[in-house]
Formats: sequence, C-alpha cells, structure tokens
Amino acid sequence: MQEVRLTDSDRTIFAICPVCNRSGLGIKAPKYFSMAYAKRQWEKNPVCDNCKTQMEKKYEIEVERHD
Repeated sequence: MQEVRLTDSDRTIFAICPVCNRSGLGIKAPKYFSMAYAKRQWEKNPVCDNCKTQMEKKYEIEVERHD
C-alpha cells in the first residue's frame, strides 16, 4: 500500500451551503452545494455559487506537518 501525503494546497476542508442544502437541490437544479477547499481558499470565506451565502464547514482532514 502506498502512503498519501497531503499539504495545505490540497483540498482538505469540506463545506456545504446551509441555505441550499435545506431543500436539497436549491435553485440551480443540477448544481451540487457542497465543496472541498484548500486552506487558502477557505480563508477567503467562500460563498455558495447559487445563493451567495457563506459556506459552512462540515469537517477538515488533518494534515501532518513535516517541517
């Protein structure tokens, strides 16, 4: 088995739109309202493509630091 190492540039933060996910599909029918972000992307406070509500963090994959 090969080891996988993630860095801050990998998408390790998973978020959903709290508004659009209440009703499932939102206004743009085939649009999916959950996203994965890299730390830098998340720090810019991303918003939902559909309704412009700030995305809500669901979980984050911890990345081991080897400095």
